[in-house]
Amino acid sequence: MAASICLMVWSRAVTSSSLASAIRSASVGRHLDPARAAEFERKWTNLPQFRRSFRIMSAVWGGGLLLDAIVRVPLVLALSTSAAVTASTVLFIAVMVLLALWNVRFVKSIQARAAVQA
Repeated sequence: MAASICLMVWSRAVTSSSLASAIRSASVGRHLDPARAAEFERKWTNLPQFRRSFRIMSAVWGGGLLLDAIVRVPLVLALSTSAAVTASTVLFIAVMVLLALWNVRFVKSIQARAAVQA
């Protein structure tokens, strides 16, 4: 129940123009070509699949980092301080690499689908 409420609130927040503006700034960059910013804005406004892709990426990254945090708790409680620091660092690097690899594959699959449709 709580998860579904959070999902509804999150989904509403993602469609807001202020969040779209924040995503655009982070994705396109503040100092990049205005044409790229306009293209991003056009895609965000007109392509539901584009917005959906950002939602999926956000959910996967959020879930992965949340899982990382959940796994760290028993590590810190069970291990000595130096072992916990080492294990935590290794875990963080592993999670970041796995999420980055997933992200690259996800974006490539999106680009491949877009090329087929074009």
